[in-house]
Amino acid sequence: ELFLERARKLGSYWPLGRAGARALLRAEPSLVVPPQIAERWLQHVLGLDWDKADGAAFAAASIARLTGDPARDIDSGLRAQVADRLAKAKAPATWIDMVVRPSDLAEGDLRRVLGDALPAGLRLGGG
Repeated sequence: ELFLERARKLGSYWPLGRAGARALLRAEPSLVVPPQIAERWLQHVLGLDWDKADGAAFAAASIARLTGDPARDIDSGLRAQVADRLAKAKAPATWIDMVVRPSDLAEGDLRRVLGDALPAGLRLGGG
């Protein structure tokens, strides 16, 4: 709930997508947010106006990403809703692909995730 509250306050859903991603970049698969929680987050993101909610479309794609691992993957019906919404939003084909079939991140999406700039609202700890 804290993640959703923060995303609402920031107006950016990019960090929520990272936290709820089904495939982590540098961690064990067992460390993903449980599918039931990710599905709740995804329901919220699907209810947003993606033209106004920064990062919502990519967050939805990340949270709905198909891994082929039943312990991590979300409900197939919900995944289909995300794929449909991404198509209607004219999202990049690579985002739709990662929701409908297990695949690696496209180079541009990987740069987005690993980029030097921090997403809106994300801060490094320290004084």
